[in-house]
Amino acid sequence: MSICVPDGLSDIIRRRQGQAGIKWLNTLPALTEKLCRQWDLRLDGAPMYGSSSLIVPVRRGMDDFVLKMAWPHWKSRTEARALSVWAGVAAVQLVQYEADHDALLLERLDENRSLNDLPSEAAAAVAGTLIRRLATSDPGALPSVAELSERWSVELPAQWYRLGCPGEPRHMREAATAAAELARSSRRLVVNQDLHYSNVLAATRAPWLVIDPKALVGDAEFAVCPLLWNRFSDMDDVRGLHRRVSIIIDAGGLDAQLTLAWSRVRAVEYWLWSLERGETVEAERAAELISWLSSAPLRNIRRAVM
Repeated sequence: MSICVPDGLSDIIRRRQGQAGIKWLNTLPALTEKLCRQWDLRLDGAPMYGSSSLIVPVRRGMDDFVLKMAWPHWKSRTEARALSVWAGVAAVQLVQYEADHDALLLERLDENRSLNDLPSEAAAAVAGTLIRRLATSDPGALPSVAELSERWSVELPAQWYRLGCPGEPRHMREAATAAAELARSSRRLVVNQDLHYSNVLAATRAPWLVIDPKALVGDAEFAVCPLLWNRFSDMDDVRGLHRRVSIIIDAGGLDAQLTLAWSRVRAVEYWLWSLERGETVEAERAAELISWLSSAPLRNIRRAVM
């Protein structure tokens, strides 16, 4: 039994992680064999990959699974905890977990069908519903949105100055101020920091299930912004943004004020992150989203669906 690490994953990990990444990549074939023996699995298809993980289709008896091995990072370690808390409700089912190597055995979903295959408004409605269903009580073992946001309140201005003070200063100032204020009032619900349309797959036991969560505890509204910068071109203009935000708010029973406040903070953080890494397309998209969000009065959000 042997697997070949896909070239695409090798390229990503080598570029991001250097020699440490090459060392990790070299462990994956042997680790796959070890886990297959340990969990009585057999290979059942060509390996796939995500942005930082190897995903291998496997079987045990008549049951189909995927074996996921992620680059070691705090975000990957929250995945197993969140999936355990959700226990298959609105998310992929965690079957087994090997903490030493961040290896997860998961139910197999349909990797060929995601929310990207639905019209954008229908996809937004599904995503809003999933945000609410995943917003369970704090399990006590996940990082905090409040701590992250408090850090952003200091780091965003420093990052902005380091990048040469791009764009309108008021956007950075407003985001830093809001981050500090939101940190003080954030709730402690499980929230997925990386909920987007590609990370929701079709399933047999439910129409749609979330995969690859980056879980924190905080306000459910914190999860919305990636649903805005993904499939961004589908919105056409600020009215399209109003409509999408309204659909997500209504489907998830979310608070409009918190949704816009968190989205403004996260859009600025994403914009600066993209600029610092030279991701030109993402930075331009984030800048336009910031402009649209800044021109979206709360009273207009509900009207957009009428």
